[in-house]
Amino acid sequence: MGGATTEGQITFAHHSAVTRYLWVPWEETLAHGERRPANRKSCAPDIYGAAYGNPYNPSGSVSFAPGTRLGQYEVTGYIGAGGMGEVLLATDTRLDREVALKVLSSEFSLDSDRRRRFMREARAAAGLSHPGVATIYDVGEASGVDYIAMEYIEGRTLAERITGTTIALDEIVGIGIQIGDALFAAHTRGVVHRDIKPANVMITSRGQVKVLDFGLAKVEPTVTRAADDVTREAATTPGLVMGTVPYMSPEQGIGAPLDRRTDVFSLGVVLYEMATGRRPFNGTTDLHTIDVIRHDEPDAIARYNRNIPAELERIIQKCLEKQPDHRYQSAQELVIDLQALQRVNHAAAAVRQSGHVTTCRPSSPASSDGGRSSRSCNRCSRHRAWCR
Repeated sequence: MGGATTEGQITFAHHSAVTRYLWVPWEETLAHGERRPANRKSCAPDIYGAAYGNPYNPSGSVSFAPGTRLGQYEVTGYIGAGGMGEVLLATDTRLDREVALKVLSSEFSLDSDRRRRFMREARAAAGLSHPGVATIYDVGEASGVDYIAMEYIEGRTLAERITGTTIALDEIVGIGIQIGDALFAAHTRGVVHRDIKPANVMITSRGQVKVLDFGLAKVEPTVTRAADDVTREAATTPGLVMGTVPYMSPEQGIGAPLDRRTDVFSLGVVLYEMATGRRPFNGTTDLHTIDVIRHDEPDAIARYNRNIPAELERIIQKCLEKQPDHRYQSAQELVIDLQALQRVNHAAAAVRQSGHVTTCRPSSPASSDGGRSSRSCNRCSRHRAWCR
């Protein structure tokens, strides 16, 4: 931790689909001036990184050629690589379905700590049954290779969806609800993700959200020192795999004990980024960024996007409270507020579509601003900020 990361590097990492275990880093390929082949077989979506397709891999690091068998799985393509090993596209020959096969690098197979982390991801995710969490099908060992067989997801990461631009209100709220619901399911099972960020959220072609990479998760009530496990998003140093600095909660950045509220903070960062196209906390180094997270307040969302209602800004601000006790105490509380906002937005859209013009009718005596300064309105029975 503490290595210099310029604003340019931070921005570049934001566009990469990098996670410590699953994806090959774009920067490794771009650093050598290489391009992905235009005529590759599209057997994996762009989020799987610069090396993908069958049999293309610009880095030349493929360890498992197509046709290789690992137990019941036959390798058909290369998806990506990370600090722990490689991810392969494979066919489950028993059930005749495509899977993403994550394999532990041979150099780590004798490393008990690496194997423990590898298996922790499998156990954490396998214990969750939720449509918003990538499904773990199988864990095993074949020919001395440890592997995790998981759901193969076609789509793109939220990081690719954002790409420095704002997202429509309905989409922000819908994605936030799905991520929050998946986190609530994980938290209910005692699993804290600890690395929620756009690159770890997949969006399918149908708009279904999938939370990925539980390799950094911990199971409560175990307490770990997060500062010992920090990684920079732009870095690919093996072994430093816990957390991504710009998305860390204040307590995570200083190594304090963590609970589910750290994920609520990280989701608040993601919501802010969807609303504004930029992160709420930025620094010139990792230590500077952590200091900004701990002590500075983010710019008002309206500065970058005036189409965001005050209620969504309030929700995001509550997620980003410095003190965990001041945040939403559960992902479920956050989801409830987002769902309420979604209902009001849909009702307002229906009114606009009907062609009827409505105004906010205050429940308290009218004021010179047409009632917008009143606490609530009779039409929607919600806070005045929801009446537009």
